[in-house]
Amino acid sequence: DPIAGLLHHPPKNPVKQLLAILGSDRRAMVLAVLCTVAASLLNLAQPKIVEYLIVALQTVDWTQLGWMVGALVAVSLASSLASGCGNLVTGRAANRTVKRFRDEGSAMALKVPADKLVTHPSADLVSRCSIDAEHMGEVFQGGPIQTFGSVVVVVGALAAMISIDPI
Repeated sequence: DPIAGLLHHPPKNPVKQLLAILGSDRRAMVLAVLCTVAASLLNLAQPKIVEYLIVALQTVDWTQLGWMVGALVAVSLASSLASGCGNLVTGRAANRTVKRFRDEGSAMALKVPADKLVTHPSADLVSRCSIDAEHMGEVFQGGPIQTFGSVVVVVGALAAMISIDPI
């Protein structure tokens, strides 16, 4: 179990710790990254659709106007759906990881020798494991996954700016 290995021999480097935690549920992380990137790409498509919408308004082309309004609504809904899917996946992955950390930490705490339990009762140790494990959820729902979407938005915006006003 990667969680047990992480608890028994945690990496010294914080980046390696982060990667080990995120790597404990690879399928969820891949799906969350894909959803985030998809939502970002869909958000980048919206300004182009609005551009076509403005042209349709200026030329009073009702057919094109209808298609562009429909496309804008569809892209907005798809972006929200992709973003929501990513949030759901990361939330569930966070809950699973917190549970695994809590279970493994509690199992380790219950193996403490009896003479040590006088100064540190097992209930206190198990409670401490639960408190510490709660912070694991923030790893998934915080920045690392959203970073991929932000990179896509920045690169896409730069590409759009260069296409509009070449250097």
